[in-house]
Amino acid sequence: MEMVLGIGMRTGKYSPTPPPVVAMPSQCYLPTGLDPKTSRDLINKSSNFRVASFHALVQPKAPSSSSSSPALHFTMTKQQANWSPYDNNGGSCVAIAGADYCVVAADTRMSTGYNILTRDYSKICKLADKSVMASSGFQADVRALQKQLAARHSIYQHQHNKQMSCPAMAQLLSNTLYYKRFFPYYAFNVLGGLDNEGKGCVFTYDAVGSYEKVGYSAQGSGSTLIMPVLDRQLKSPSPLLLPAQDAVTPLSEAEAIDLVKTVFVAATERDIYTGDKVEIVVLNADGIHREYMDLRKD
Repeated sequence: MEMVLGIGMRTGKYSPTPPPVVAMPSQCYLPTGLDPKTSRDLINKSSNFRVASFHALVQPKAPSSSSSSPALHFTMTKQQANWSPYDNNGGSCVAIAGADYCVVAADTRMSTGYNILTRDYSKICKLADKSVMASSGFQADVRALQKQLAARHSIYQHQHNKQMSCPAMAQLLSNTLYYKRFFPYYAFNVLGGLDNEGKGCVFTYDAVGSYEKVGYSAQGSGSTLIMPVLDRQLKSPSPLLLPAQDAVTPLSEAEAIDLVKTVFVAATERDIYTGDKVEIVVLNADGIHREYMDLRKD
């Protein structure tokens, strides 16, 4: 930025320090037709104007209310450095409970902003033989949460000589999240598995440990696109109905897997944080098995 600052004078580029005032030597070239006194006065006025203009840029004065002509004022804005301990790495998770099975699925894309960090990241963690957790949100917090749960489960096995059931793991997960409620894990989890009777069960959570047993659930960036489809296909009975009814879905295992694939294909079309591949984990009386299906990669 250049500014014309006087008669025949021009500043250079903007600099953070005021330009020096050069004293007029006794012998110098003077314009034709001007006496020495007049020329020195013009040069001194131009130098003083340069210094005054610099201070006006750094410390602008408020405009005068009596002035009728608009004045141009420059302000130097401060750049505030923003930092957050959290990030949202996106992704979507789905769980469906059946009469004798549970399906837990999640996509494998991990993003930050408009950048894809990896296309092959598993968001599903096996906590016990009959408990699987899928998590979206900040994957660093998710990994810390998984390590904490693994340590607590190991202590439980040494003390009781058996593994936790899925309802017990659900309560442990709730307690662990609530313990960190003042600086919470930025993780949105859905826990699926089989209960003591061999029936499928699904528990859905918020970030501070509030949870509910449901027949199906979705978490993550694509949950708002997936849940309406699941509600239309699998609407659970109201918990207020008496006698109480099971929340398990009426679909067979193969139908539930097909529905999971359908909702992920639909979510990938509209959610940029969901895609690449869907990982599907099925728990039943025979154990745990996984399968994969490719999704859009753009």
